[in-house]
Amino acid sequence: RVHGGTSLQMAVPLKLVAFSGSLRASSVNSGIVRFLAANAPADKGVSVEQLSIEHLPLFNDDLLNDDNTVPESVASLHRAIAEADGVIIASPEHNYSMSAATKNALDWLSRPAAGMAKHPMFNKPVYLVGAGGRMGTVRAQAHIRGVCVFLNAHVMPGSETCINEFAPGASGPIFNEAGDLVDQPTKELILSHLDKFVAYASIFKGRA
Repeated sequence: RVHGGTSLQMAVPLKLVAFSGSLRASSVNSGIVRFLAANAPADKGVSVEQLSIEHLPLFNDDLLNDDNTVPESVASLHRAIAEADGVIIASPEHNYSMSAATKNALDWLSRPAAGMAKHPMFNKPVYLVGAGGRMGTVRAQAHIRGVCVFLNAHVMPGSETCINEFAPGASGPIFNEAGDLVDQPTKELILSHLDKFVAYASIFKGRA
């Protein structure tokens, strides 16, 4: 694997989860999630599990029962987030904001499921990353940050990963036609930010 930075040497074992806010088969944001899952530093006790939000129903309070039971696809997402030490969100930018799929997932995650005292995003460290047009996903990430304020989730400061997917890479395109990340400098950038997120998430471990 490619690895940049040294902060992982001081990090504690962490279970991270990641989801893409794009449902497109060849999504570059899903490619980023695949890359992170495949390159998590397992030798340091860090894992990144790729989650899917593809089968979540549109958020609807009528689907919430009196005991807070939710559809199984939602409950599965809730459990995975609740058990994680940190959350990575790779969202595209649609119309100057986050994708509808990203917002739908966050809306479901704003509700506590059965047996939970609080919703699963409460006090979770979050790393935002995304690939899009000329400005990357800077506007989408700003809106996600606002939602995370309401959720009392803590977005890692100082390491915005906004990738212009159409810019030329060091030796060709940044992503291939399948949406896989292939540009070496971009890989190193994302992994350096993963380093920082591991250190950041370690601060919160055991405080939930």
